[in-house]
Amino acid sequence: MKQKILEVCVDSVESALAAERGGADRLELCQNLVIGGTTPSPKLFETIRRYSKIPIHVLLRPRFGDFCYTQYEFEMLREEVTMYRKLGAEGVVIGMLLPEGTLDIRRMEKLMEAAEGMPVTLHRAFDVCKDPKAALKQATELGIQTILTSGQQNSALKGAPLLKELKEQENKEQNQARVWRSQGSVVQMRLEQCMRNLVHTKADKEMQLYILQKDFQFDIKQKMSLILLEQGMYTEQQNDGKFRAMTVKNVCMSMVDSQNRGITFVDDDGTIAIVCFEKDDDDSVLEQIEELSDVLKDEFEYKIGRASCRESG
Repeated sequence: MKQKILEVCVDSVESALAAERGGADRLELCQNLVIGGTTPSPKLFETIRRYSKIPIHVLLRPRFGDFCYTQYEFEMLREEVTMYRKLGAEGVVIGMLLPEGTLDIRRMEKLMEAAEGMPVTLHRAFDVCKDPKAALKQATELGIQTILTSGQQNSALKGAPLLKELKEQENKEQNQARVWRSQGSVVQMRLEQCMRNLVHTKADKEMQLYILQKDFQFDIKQKMSLILLEQGMYTEQQNDGKFRAMTVKNVCMSMVDSQNRGITFVDDDGTIAIVCFEKDDDDSVLEQIEELSDVLKDEFEYKIGRASCRESG
């Protein structure tokens, strides 16, 4: 069962501290609460942050009125998402609509990019969407974790029937997502086992290549290079060693596998290996190594060099 969170909307230092004393788990910070809330000043956020210890999600709304924003207002919102992320907000509360009453997906995607993984809540713009069920699906696909809604009514009590339907839809989609993730895990495990067998010639090579071609659309004629990441960078004697190794692997998969530039897998001894697909350009693999090295250096203060990777044809 999910833990319930008591979030309180506040628009002053006094109300924020009173909410914390009263048992609030989280604050939604805004200004002009009497008109539904607008973007608070950075100084108000910083002052509350100084005296309050509970998480703060910041409402970003440039003005009172509808949620169809001009390009100028959108640029303000995007910059404010970045600003509050850097100031240390635990989340932002945003929303943009098109005139026909649907989410402005293109510009919402830009705001999500600016958040860089910071939790995002869709605000009450949801309650004036033309199709709330479609909006819920779109919000989920955007990566939005929370939606503020009273079921498109003046109160949650009146909107209870729609809230129930939305909750049932969310549960159904979450269950389906679990199935997809489970199936994806099985597929990934099979792919990695094939790669281990191929690299170490543990099974008939022709059969492994056939499986890779048939089940994974693998081009067996392309040139490849094998890169091995030295274990020291992700298996240090730390409590978070396994998490660190998983994170390194995920970074490699996002930069290599998802762009069809190669296949990342974990070898029998725990070494992270990457089979890179070579292009006609002889420097293509070296360029991949440099790109990956730069990212891992930023994330883990570790730079891949000739001592930390081995390449074989």
